[in-house]
Amino acid sequence: MTFRQLEYICVLVETGSVSRAARRLCISQPALSRQIMLIEQELGTQILDRSKTPFKLTPTGQLYLDAANSILETRDALLRKIKPDTSMEDVLSLRAAPLYMSTVVSRLLARFKTEYPQMAFRLQETLLPVTDDAADLEEDITFRICALPLPADKYDYQPLFKERILLAIPASHPEAQAIREKAGQNLSDPTLPGIDLAWLRDCEFVVPQTSVRLLNITREMCRSAGFEPRLFEANSMLHSILPLLTTTNQVSLVPETSYNYPNYYLPHLHYYTVANSSVERTMVAAYKKGRRLSALERLFIIKSQEYLTE
Repeated sequence: MTFRQLEYICVLVETGSVSRAARRLCISQPALSRQIMLIEQELGTQILDRSKTPFKLTPTGQLYLDAANSILETRDALLRKIKPDTSMEDVLSLRAAPLYMSTVVSRLLARFKTEYPQMAFRLQETLLPVTDDAADLEEDITFRICALPLPADKYDYQPLFKERILLAIPASHPEAQAIREKAGQNLSDPTLPGIDLAWLRDCEFVVPQTSVRLLNITREMCRSAGFEPRLFEANSMLHSILPLLTTTNQVSLVPETSYNYPNYYLPHLHYYTVANSSVERTMVAAYKKGRRLSALERLFIIKSQEYLTE
């Protein structure tokens, strides 16, 4: 049980619905539902009575809420006592691709605004891959939020979180029903079912031309499943490809971030984990090689790692 899970229930009760709570928390509805399910599994009983609309807390749920409020108040009081009372006048400049700017970075800023309101940020969105983006190395760029690997001679980095690679298939795809049946998917179950990628050997996989990493990952995962993928290299970024999938008969292997955040989650896409695949992306905060991080920058890294792994 984590502080973040305690916050989930407090916000859920405060807002009165999963959809509003998910928007407030900057996560997707399925991700919030999964967390509620994990809490109930840990407690061994339900905390929400889902037979009523709107939902009601069970007696156990009310006990959980009361305890959560008390624990979070104690935590906040402790942080106010021990948090250094120093001015944070420096501005941190964050650079990221659109997918991560509107999801991961937005989530971080929401948390920092609450806990460190003195901390200021400047955001720069980029469409260029790391290898072609010389602006990352300019003095006014604090961190580039991106995936490994990086040119080792140009960048140092601090890891932030790992994300799986998921299969996204439109609900209208000719194979969607068969895949759902093979996977035994229950659409009311927030957990993601696993599939054998070989089931999709005859499908066309869409990859963004701008992402060599995703292109290589798609080839690697399909080859591991025993086939050479048919690729369609779309002249667009990943955040533009996902909506297009809902109107095509194509599929795509996508970062888990595109599923976990409400502003990218698309209900007309079905998402699956890939069985027997250990492929992950390590997301990092990258910076110019040899640059010494300030105390404020180190604080940003430490708290970001905490926020993104809750």
